[in-house]
Amino acid sequence: MEAVQALLDGLNAIYEWIANGIYTFLVEFYAWVAVKALTWWYEALVWKLTLAWDIGSAVVSELSMASTIQSWLSALPSNARSLVNYARVPEAINLIATAGFSKIVLRFIA
Repeated sequence: MEAVQALLDGLNAIYEWIANGIYTFLVEFYAWVAVKALTWWYEALVWKLTLAWDIGSAVVSELSMASTIQSWLSALPSNARSLVNYARVPEAINLIATAGFSKIVLRFIA
């Protein structure tokens, strides 16, 4: 009689796990998968941004915009050069060029 009761208790435990335990298990499994997927996605995003930063900084350093702009300004007369420097035109050109390169690099990785 005890053997039959133990068998019924075991079958009842299996039934309870199938009825309720699977749901809990699947909810926890789906939550784990979602967390891992988001973690991997953010790690890939950080890797792509690091790559973009390396590419952008290499392009900007290779082009040496500041020295090119200074060589162009040296060809101007002194009064025109002082006016251009007062208006901060070289900084504006450098900023616009850097923004353009950044836009190209970010389009490359997006």
